[in-house]
Amino acid sequence: MGLCTSRKRLRNSQRSDPVHLVVTYHDLHETTITTTTYQPFAKAAAPRALVRTAPSGTLLCAMSQRQHNSNHPKVQEVLAFFRKNSSYAIVDPSSEQRRAFIPLDIIKPYFEEDRKARLYDVLEAVYGKNDAPDADDVFPTHIRVFCILLEIGMGDYIHLFTSLWDLNDQRLPYDPSAEPRAFPPAPERPDFFKTFCEKQWRFCAAEFSPPMSNIKFEDDRIIPIVHKELIAGGGSAMLYLIRIHGSYNKLDPTPKV
Repeated sequence: MGLCTSRKRLRNSQRSDPVHLVVTYHDLHETTITTTTYQPFAKAAAPRALVRTAPSGTLLCAMSQRQHNSNHPKVQEVLAFFRKNSSYAIVDPSSEQRRAFIPLDIIKPYFEEDRKARLYDVLEAVYGKNDAPDADDVFPTHIRVFCILLEIGMGDYIHLFTSLWDLNDQRLPYDPSAEPRAFPPAPERPDFFKTFCEKQWRFCAAEFSPPMSNIKFEDDRIIPIVHKELIAGGGSAMLYLIRIHGSYNKLDPTPKV
C-alpha cells in the first residue's frame, strides 16, 4: 500500500489562491485507485475535503458542505440548450410514447466552439473562477459525464471523474445494479449513483453499427428510432418502416444529410 501526492496550481490562480493537493491511494492487493482532492486552508476558506486512510485499506473522505451552483445562469443556459436540442425516440411502434435523448454530435460542437470558451464558463460557474478544472481535462474524454452531472445538479464533481480513466465516457452507460468501485461518494446525496444512472440514458442512446447479430441492449437504453410508418398489418403481426437517427446509424455507409 502507498500514498502518492502531487500539487497542481490551477489556472488563473495567484499567490493567495488555495492550492489543490491531489491524493491518490493505492491498494496493491486489489489494484484499485481512488482519487479525491484536498484544499488546504486559505484566507477565509474552509477545506473542500479532508482525507485520511483507515487501517483496513479504505479511503475515508469527510466532505465539507458543497455549493453546486445549479441555478447559475451559465448552467441554466446549458440545460436549456439540452432541452431545445433533444431528439425523441419512439418507445413502442404501437404507441406515441417517446423518450428524449441528446446526440453527442450536438453536444461536442456546442462545448468545443471558440476554443471551449463555453465549457470554461460553465466550469467556473459551478466551481468558482479559481477552483475550476481545466476544460481540456473534461473535453472530449468526460464531456458526456459532465453533461449528466449538470443535469442532476452535481457538476462540481467532475474533477473526481476526470482523475480516473475508469470513469470516462467510454465506460458509459453504467449498470445500475453494479456501482463501480471508483465511483465517487457524495455524502449529501446517498442516491448519487442511482440518480446518475437514471439520467445517463439520455446521453447514451444505442448506436447501430455492423455486425448487429445477437445484440441485446439494456432495458433502459434508448433506441434512437425517430420515425415509424405502418406498411402492413393483420392477424398477429404489424410491419413498420422505421428511421434511426442519423448520428447513431452506422449501418448505411452513405453520407448522412
